[in-house]
Amino acid sequence: MIDSIGHVFLGAGRLCHIFSAALRFYIRPKLWPAKVAVPPEVRLRLFLEDLGGAWMKIGQALALRFDLLPNEYCTELLKLLNQTPTVPYEAIREVILRELGSPPEQLFASFDPVPHATASIAQVHIATTRDGEKLAVKVQRPRVQEQFEADFRIFHMISYLVGLMDALGGSALRSFSEEFERWSREELDFTTEAKNTFRVQVRSKHDPIQACAEVRFEFCTRRVLATKLLAGVSLLEVGNAARTKDPEALRRLNLRPEDLKTIARNYFWSIYNQIFRDGIFHADPHPANVFVLRGHRIGFVDFGATGRLSKEFRSSLSKIFIHLYRRNIEQAVVENFKLLVPSEDTDLRQAREEFFVAYQMYRLALDIGGADIRRLTTELLMGTMTIARRHKILMPQELSIYYKTIMTVDAVVSELAPEYDWLSDLPEFFTRGLVSDLREGIHRWPEIVLAAKHRTGRMLTDAASLTASFQFFNPALKSMQTRAVLYGIWAVAFCVAAYLAAKGDMSLLNDIVGLSSRWIVFSFMGAAIVSLLLMQRQIRGIRKVKT
Repeated sequence: MIDSIGHVFLGAGRLCHIFSAALRFYIRPKLWPAKVAVPPEVRLRLFLEDLGGAWMKIGQALALRFDLLPNEYCTELLKLLNQTPTVPYEAIREVILRELGSPPEQLFASFDPVPHATASIAQVHIATTRDGEKLAVKVQRPRVQEQFEADFRIFHMISYLVGLMDALGGSALRSFSEEFERWSREELDFTTEAKNTFRVQVRSKHDPIQACAEVRFEFCTRRVLATKLLAGVSLLEVGNAARTKDPEALRRLNLRPEDLKTIARNYFWSIYNQIFRDGIFHADPHPANVFVLRGHRIGFVDFGATGRLSKEFRSSLSKIFIHLYRRNIEQAVVENFKLLVPSEDTDLRQAREEFFVAYQMYRLALDIGGADIRRLTTELLMGTMTIARRHKILMPQELSIYYKTIMTVDAVVSELAPEYDWLSDLPEFFTRGLVSDLREGIHRWPEIVLAAKHRTGRMLTDAASLTASFQFFNPALKSMQTRAVLYGIWAVAFCVAAYLAAKGDMSLLNDIVGLSSRWIVFSFMGAAIVSLLLMQRQIRGIRKVKT
């Protein structure tokens, strides 16, 4: 009862705050214009900054949507990524004391009271452990949980009111608010972020182009997160310097203009490695969450929002890219429908035609010299979502997360290096992925053989012990028996490999390099036949010894 009353008062207070901010930044300037007019984009940034909480998160999401807002608005909203108001150190110290049980001066050898970075949910301080390791300690802002809860209820109310006037618009807004709430709740729980960071860090440990901050779990709770400090330059600073087109601004960051394309390519490949190789990826890779490390490696922080894709899902997505690149539009549409869930009211024929036209127009537009790849890609993704909504086709949550991530990556790459054609990199990317998978499979064969040899050795040892007790065991047979069993195991293994290659989906390899999978099947079958012949030869030798 007390909690319900508290939520009511908190929601009412939040509404009053929103009305007060609207009065100060929009209504009053209209009624009583100031001598010095504040540009509308600055007013929007100040309005969102004043509200904080979920409103600032929305502003940060819009900062990279150059396809939705004019450049001056996006440039101004980018300030929300690293110029949010700071929280006094005493409040941060109180959060650490409550969460970890001791103040920072007792937990660490040193703790910088001046924040290293600030964001809508938390701010980061640099600390040094007793063993001399530098950490980035992320501490949640006081009362941010309650603020977000009030904002969620307001969003629900707004979507309900819009739904009364416009059913379609209300449904879309409700879907957006529910998705936004789910994402925000994940980001508010730093234990989830710690687990996500650890998963990606393990997968990228030996990656030559990307790195992930290592988590120090002993300093992690729901509101505090500590990771090893990544020494590098924020991609936000690099993007700001690139936008000025001033070589001196880049030199101050120890970069050259020609480095921007390398950084953009490594950033693109890193995210696509996470998506298609690892199946878990950073779902909010905006520039404030990315650092450029030594050797132009890409370092990722803040894994509050992550996406996960199954192997089948990744396979269909990669085939869509390859089919579009090879102009196999019909096959791209077929793969796209494997990811969607039509309803009873869906006109499949009409929907397929519209997807075909969208893909065809995209492919034709890319062939035009000087095509704006970022704009075309964004239009394609938004167009496919519109077609799905119009035909009442359900788009899985994983796909919407993937689309959001791709649009962010596309916007960042286009701002860093507009001349970088990431689409032409896709065949090389997927080819390398297949080669890496095959290499990994080859590297695992010795493990399989050694395990089989070990099991076979134990079986033969047991058999020898048993027969020796009855005086039937002939030591001369042991060597040939061992080889015969091993050849038999190899024959079975090769037959299984041939079956899997024949039944498995090898079309992606064929799509990329035009290579048929038949030779793989025939090679495995040939190896199985050779193994069987060698086993037969050993069996004949065993018979001769027995006679």
